[in-house]
Amino acid sequence: MGTREFDKEYKNREWEKRNAEEEKYYAEVMKQLDEEFAQMEKFKHEEDNQVDKDDQNDKLDCQKGDVVLFKNEVVQQQPPVQQEKEQIKELQEQLFKLEESEEHIKQESE
Repeated sequence: MGTREFDKEYKNREWEKRNAEEEKYYAEVMKQLDEEFAQMEKFKHEEDNQVDKDDQNDKLDCQKGDVVLFKNEVVQQQPPVQQEKEQIKELQEQLFKLEESEEHIKQESE
């Protein structure tokens, strides 16, 4: 076997070795890219789910807000108890004054 043949075989083995290393490297890079892509898809899916949940929560908040607004309207339509008590007291005083006036008029007319 001559030196040239040995050199050719050596170069071929070196090229094959480099090719194998490059293929291994590119396979690892592709694997990492696939993993990153899968993570991005997962994140996108989770983000879409979160947006859907946020939309549902917003709708629920709006519904709850509508209920609270309705309750506030109902409460505002009903006078507070203290105000009702004051109105009753004023009406009783007016009634008492009218009754006194009526008695006074009756006494004068007799």
